[in-house]
Amino acid sequence: MNQNDFPMRSWSSIFQIFCVHLSFDIKLIMKTKTVLVIDDDISVLETVDFILTSDGYNVLLASNGEDGIEIIKQEWVDAIILDLRMPKLSGYLFANIVIKESKNKSIKTIVLTGESMMAGHCKIDLPNVFHKISKPFESEELKQILRQSIRT
Repeated sequence: MNQNDFPMRSWSSIFQIFCVHLSFDIKLIMKTKTVLVIDDDISVLETVDFILTSDGYNVLLASNGEDGIEIIKQEWVDAIILDLRMPKLSGYLFANIVIKESKNKSIKTIVLTGESMMAGHCKIDLPNVFHKISKPFESEELKQILRQSIRT
């Protein structure tokens, strides 16, 4: 074998190959987080979808709890943003079913609602609820709480 048997590569082509491999490795390390948003108000779904997609999240949308359960059965979800009052299956019932059905048993839920979580003088406690945000909400607050919920 002599030197002419191997194609010569320029430094720029070697650098390009290195960058492609590095980029691929970084994408594996920085796995995109998936968030399921469940709300019967289409404007809330669209707004939250825009905010979270712009922030780099993979966003799945459901307009009621039943559709949310079907998604949870099929997809790995890192966090849920959930309204409480919805048709078909309320957020209250969804929160109690989700842990049994989810692939991610440590999934955290952020309640995003205009409804109180109080019944008389008693606080309504839902499983795996990380935080409650009242509507209307600030996008920065939502993103910050979501980041915290995924970290814990």
